[in-house]
Amino acid sequence: KSLRVPIRIAQRLRNAIMQHKTLSIDPLDTIQERCLLDSVKEFMDGYHGVRKYLTCPLPLPLVQLGRIFVIFYVFTLPFALLNPEL
Repeated sequence: KSLRVPIRIAQRLRNAIMQHKTLSIDPLDTIQERCLLDSVKEFMDGYHGVRKYLTCPLPLPLVQLGRIFVIFYVFTLPFALLNPEL
């Protein structure tokens, strides 16, 4: 549900940019409008790139290996801290 928030914000930004020419006394130039719309598009491209990494599942062997390393680190760290000569 929270992944939809940037999509809604981008849509509202696009609407505000497009409505600016009808609501404002000093409308934006075509170049400025295009630049703002391109910035929103670049933001959404970056968001979709991050979302792709968030939703991509990790392979099970990688997860298991990571767990083994974390468990090994957690249980051997106190011994390394007790012996200052290492």
